[in-house]
Amino acid sequence: MDIFFEQLVIKKKTALDFLKKLGIILLALILFYILVIFIPQFFAGFGYFGVMLGVAGLFGAYYLISYMYTEYEYIITNGELDIDKIMGRKKRKRIITVNTRDFTEFGMYDKAEHTNRSYDLVLNVCHNIKSEENYYAVCEHQTFGKCLIIMSLNENMVDVCKKTVKRTALKL
Repeated sequence: MDIFFEQLVIKKKTALDFLKKLGIILLALILFYILVIFIPQFFAGFGYFGVMLGVAGLFGAYYLISYMYTEYEYIITNGELDIDKIMGRKKRKRIITVNTRDFTEFGMYDKAEHTNRSYDLVLNVCHNIKSEENYYAVCEHQTFGKCLIIMSLNENMVDVCKKTVKRTALKL
């Protein structure tokens, strides 16, 4: 019998995300002003072309802002954990695939516990890094080396991981 579980986690917006959106909007409006109002005053033949470029800049800003909406999907199939990043509900990108049997550590995440340790890759694929309900996994990956994966797992996913992770790796 195959074991299959999936979970979707929406990344919480931060102040930095808000500032990025604000910066994109301001740059798009400044670009629009320059292309549609300012430049045609000095170059008469640039009017129609400037409007087209200005509208394209506004559309590009909308496109960039919509891709800032991020979701993470965790899929466990027979002990194989796949983590995908979904941007703007349109584009999906596989981040990592690991076998839960290869975890050297698995438990509740505590930032202080991992500050002085070195990892080749730290994957923050949780909804909020400041949450006290995040889990972590440490594994040795073929491509990335020693990885720390920080996740926001629900009870079903944790139970499946507990069943497949080595007993020596559990830190719960």
